[in-house]
Amino acid sequence: LPVGEVGEIVVRGALLAAGYWQRPVLEANRFGRDPYGGGPRRYRTGDLGRLTRDGARVHLGRRDHQVKIRGVRVEPAEVEAALMRHPAVRQAAVLGHPEDDGEARLLACVATTESRHDLARELGRFLRERLPSALVPDGWTFVATLPLLPGGKVDRRALPAPPPRRRA
Repeated sequence: LPVGEVGEIVVRGALLAAGYWQRPVLEANRFGRDPYGGGPRRYRTGDLGRLTRDGARVHLGRRDHQVKIRGVRVEPAEVEAALMRHPAVRQAAVLGHPEDDGEARLLACVATTESRHDLARELGRFLRERLPSALVPDGWTFVATLPLLPGGKVDRRALPAPPPRRRA
């Protein structure tokens, strides 16, 4: 892509892994020949990036919504699915939010059937019983309904601003 354009990061080379062990569908999706020449194999990382004018590569996050929280890869959809099992949750959106220190924190925006001051604490306990600690959001926003795109998916760009991080 031209300098400054955002695209998926693709790794090429003769010494690239042979593929995924006994996972042909995943292997076909991620590995293949370089479409611009018969040369080395390529691997589609799922990460987004861009090139700067000086040739530096800038990593911009995942193409999907996967984030890294305290060194653990987190798929927000997994957290959303667990939240949806709570009787007070109608809709849930979970995302990673980058912080000034370079770390990301997990945030949840939840449309609920209840309005209680202790609901965030209860949902946190509920998730800790079902998920590893890295998958429990540390920021909560409660709304009447989540903003949706015309196709019915959550409009993540229209979610309310995250609450400020509580410092210890």
